[in-house]
Amino acid sequence: MSRRRSVGLGILALLTVVLTACAGLPTTGPVNAGLPPAEGPGRLDVDFLPERPALGASPQQIVEGFVDAATSPAGNFEIARSYLAPALRDAWDPGVGVTIDQPRGRSVSEPENDAAAETDTVTVTFTPTADVDEAGSYRVAEAPSPASRKYVVAKQSDGEYRVVSAPDGIVLDSETFKVVFNQFTLMYFDPTWRFLVPDVRWFPARTNTATNIASKLIDGAPSAWLEGAVVSAFPQDVALKSKTVPVTSGVAHVELDNSAVTLDDLTLSRMQAQLQASLATAGVPRVDMLVGINVLAVMAAPTAPTKVDGRAFVQTATGVGFVSGNELEVIPGLSAQLARLQSQRIELAPSQEFAAVLGVDGQVSRVPREGDALVLDSRRGLIAPTVDPWGAIWSVPRDVPSAVIAYRSTGEATAIASAWPDASEIAGMQLSRDGTRVAAAVTIGGQSWMEIAAVRRDADGKPVALGEPLKVARLSGPGTGIAWVDDTSIAAAFIANEVPWIATTLVGGPGSVRDAPMGTVSLAGGNNLAGLRLQTSTGELFVQRASTWQQSAEDVLVLATQQGMPLQEIP
Repeated sequence: MSRRRSVGLGILALLTVVLTACAGLPTTGPVNAGLPPAEGPGRLDVDFLPERPALGASPQQIVEGFVDAATSPAGNFEIARSYLAPALRDAWDPGVGVTIDQPRGRSVSEPENDAAAETDTVTVTFTPTADVDEAGSYRVAEAPSPASRKYVVAKQSDGEYRVVSAPDGIVLDSETFKVVFNQFTLMYFDPTWRFLVPDVRWFPARTNTATNIASKLIDGAPSAWLEGAVVSAFPQDVALKSKTVPVTSGVAHVELDNSAVTLDDLTLSRMQAQLQASLATAGVPRVDMLVGINVLAVMAAPTAPTKVDGRAFVQTATGVGFVSGNELEVIPGLSAQLARLQSQRIELAPSQEFAAVLGVDGQVSRVPREGDALVLDSRRGLIAPTVDPWGAIWSVPRDVPSAVIAYRSTGEATAIASAWPDASEIAGMQLSRDGTRVAAAVTIGGQSWMEIAAVRRDADGKPVALGEPLKVARLSGPGTGIAWVDDTSIAAAFIANEVPWIATTLVGGPGSVRDAPMGTVSLAGGNNLAGLRLQTSTGELFVQRASTWQQSAEDVLVLATQQGMPLQEIP
């Protein structure tokens, strides 16, 4: 057996313990697995039907049944409520959030009897790996440790035990979570109203998803970590009048209160754009906003797309361009400029009018279609630069993660405040294509993490600071690079036991890990998981096909990343 295969099997044996088809993300092991976007068989069409309380059930059995009944949200968790005493059935609130724990990792204590109160207390112990809050936002547990919940049980007048005191919220194991809950995205605008920005949320399956999405979008707020990076067109004084959003013949009917009548057409069109794009993730093709019985006749505001060219953009010994069969399709002017350089990394601007380059000399430059390259950053140990939609090039030294600088086309430098405050090293950094978020592979306290932070800009759109970073996955070895897979997910390359691996994770959801071709040195995202490409040190280019990596090109010197296409001008 080859060393490659034996090492790989060793890690995969470990993963069978901590990784499942869709788990939370623990802080041990490469990455706690899940179904990443566009991978796997899709959501299983399964309903759990937990048992109702059995006659003569013990206090311990009642608690176990109550916790297990959280697998059925039908009827507002009607089966779970059947385990509760009448006084608690309406008061218990499962909607405050979900605690996600490791499969088969719970223990239930023997009852502790309180003779004076005539009650028994049963303690359920588990190890949380993630949680989902009341708004549906998912957050990974940074350092999973045992936790417990106490349930008080008392005998009722009919002689049967029922729960008389229980914490709000529910507990689901990571395997069950993917069946009971579905992933959706709420759409917000970037502060310039150019892009729609996704905010991933999780809501119970087989409930009125349209109601969940509309209510959280209109009456709620973006996830806390996005503060300062996104805005909503919905004014604070506009609310849902009807607390349910019916969907008939593919049309969601969103009834707003009377204050919506006073809004201007531009605001209404932006509201329509947010609702339409958000509900589309639930398979609702059309949305009508209403005040009373009157439909607000408004078209959704146009927004800029964030797709990139589906072809790889590479540098070879013969030139620079998009891989098209056995040829390279060049960008007039820019390809020739890049071909004259010795580059380590290249990122192509959305306009394709320039590229950000990390040269073999370690300097970061702005390379235009015409004219001379402009050296922007000559600090030691720079990593691959990244470009935002407004033409700024971001650069940072590997050993000083907080020293992020954004350079405008003139060379004007702006230090980005609050950048990666806890990190001691940064291996990769890339902006999202809407410019509102930045992902990084960093080292914190000797541990490797994938983090993401909101980009905060001034009134002129110039980036000035990052929000508090959100940890999205822990890696079991040093990161070597990071890339946006699409608008809602990121991928990182890392080394564990001298073997390269690729971790993919939803920003606001679970992730997965798989081995990468030996010698993988860089990665570049596309428009979905199938568009993720890897380059090896010997020049092979790989793409993912089903469960394998398939070679698609060779003799590649640099695999470039892309931040958009020229058609992405503001509509």
